[in-house]
Amino acid sequence: MLSVKARRSPIRYSSGGHIRHSYHDNSFPPIDERQLRQLDDAAERLLAKLKSLNVPELPLPPFLRNDAVELLKSAEETITKYVHVLAWSLYPELPRKYSAFVDYGGGYGILSCLIKEADLADVVIYNDILDACCSGARQLARYLDCEADDYVCGNIAVVKASLDGRRLASCAVASINVIEHIYDVDDFVRTAADLHKGPMTMVLSTSANPFNPLVRRRHSRQHNEIIQVCAQHLSVADVEMLTCRTRGMRKDDIEKAVRLFEVAHQLPPVPSHPTNTCDPITGSWQERLLDVPAVTRTFEESGFSVTVVPGYYGSGIALSNRARRGKKVAASMLNCAIAYLGPRGVRIAPCLILHGARR
Repeated sequence: MLSVKARRSPIRYSSGGHIRHSYHDNSFPPIDERQLRQLDDAAERLLAKLKSLNVPELPLPPFLRNDAVELLKSAEETITKYVHVLAWSLYPELPRKYSAFVDYGGGYGILSCLIKEADLADVVIYNDILDACCSGARQLARYLDCEADDYVCGNIAVVKASLDGRRLASCAVASINVIEHIYDVDDFVRTAADLHKGPMTMVLSTSANPFNPLVRRRHSRQHNEIIQVCAQHLSVADVEMLTCRTRGMRKDDIEKAVRLFEVAHQLPPVPSHPTNTCDPITGSWQERLLDVPAVTRTFEESGFSVTVVPGYYGSGIALSNRARRGKKVAASMLNCAIAYLGPRGVRIAPCLILHGARR
């Protein structure tokens, strides 16, 4: 198993004052305090802009309007998450800001808005694979007055083509809950690493944390429940065998495999990733548990040093008051434990960041 790399002790803030959008004082990398405060101030401005919007009245596409309404319910938690991710994009430090910063798989585009608001790059590029997301994110960014410099629709190869010919001194890529949906993660990392040959940082955040046993168990439980419903009269040994052979399958394919076994006693072929349970509700490879050591090797082959950074729990601000109080206390305790454990905190963290840096 990959040993999660240690990092230096976090910075101590000499000028005093609290970083408003943080999970824990020790959750940030050792970056310059001025950069962190610049990011925190930008987050506060963006949050105020979001709260000032009358989203239901905006002429946005219906899907984006609905997403934006949900976003506003937990805007503070979302902004805190984005500050955490972008703080890690600033480590290790560069002599100046990035030439280009790519928000990959940006959805409604708030991450790229924060990159723009914080002035982290000369050129901010929003990306998503869906045209509707690209056009909707651009509209929302205009209302927030922090529109990205370019909106690129397509996969990482299309992003690379959009950057070809530009003279870049440095580049960064950030994504949140995207990498677990990518069909060929190794190809993605290799192509992304080729966006720029020189100094570059990639910060890939994902909730598909394979180090946390509760995350693994949640995926496995859904998978097992589907088989148990379909095959109630089969023996325990047969159910276990079918469970192993149907890893990575969508719900309807799992059910077909069970029926075929019942009729012809025929099993599916052994899956190439026998320990990966993915998400059996939404479909094959739609939310895979990451093979972190394999992805790390691909990063290193492209000249990156890699750190696995634990993520943190939100406070449930969108919940009812009673539920929120309980979750806030639990989240605070868990976040203190994650920060105290350092790299080992990834084993109780809800998510993780793959941080790759090439200098």
